[in-house]
Amino acid sequence: MKKEISIFYWSPYLGKVATIKSVINSAISLQNHKKNNKIISIIDCYGEWNYFKKKFKKNKIKIIKLQNLIKFKTNAYGFFKSRFIYIATFFFTYFKLKKLLALKNPNYLVVHLLTFVPFILFLFNNIQTKLILRISGKPKLYFLRLILWKMLDKKINKVFCPTIETKKIIDSKKIFHSSKVFFYQTL
Repeated sequence: MKKEISIFYWSPYLGKVATIKSVINSAISLQNHKKNNKIISIIDCYGEWNYFKKKFKKNKIKIIKLQNLIKFKTNAYGFFKSRFIYIATFFFTYFKLKKLLALKNPNYLVVHLLTFVPFILFLFNNIQTKLILRISGKPKLYFLRLILWKMLDKKINKVFCPTIETKKIIDSKKIFHSSKVFFYQTL
């Protein structure tokens, strides 16, 4: 029997963004790929993935509830409230995510949104899980993000870019070692 590969997805969201579809399609595609025996799990931070329970169950994708203390409606917040929620997310999920990764020890953690939570976790802890960044869209490379990403180069296993242009930008800024940065095309 082939060894099981455990892949967790981290992509907490508040608004209806294209990344949601990307996460779902990626998880389903990996689950249905016959090459390896995989366990695919979506980490649900505050109830954001509840709407997709049936779809995940149908495709044998697990939902891991990270916490039950706070719940937010998706697509119900403006700029300032959403930023407050992002900060609250950090405080409510950081230690729970750390505990989850230590307990379950997945092979991979694929991060899409609110990447600063797992990035800070990986930066200050010795976590054995391989970290994969999937960039959605054209990233805003403001100062703090650039610093954090550069600091994480040794901790990140792979970086997937949605366009050749994004890959070129990432490569030109020398944020990650070029051997880690890939262009992927979605259907």
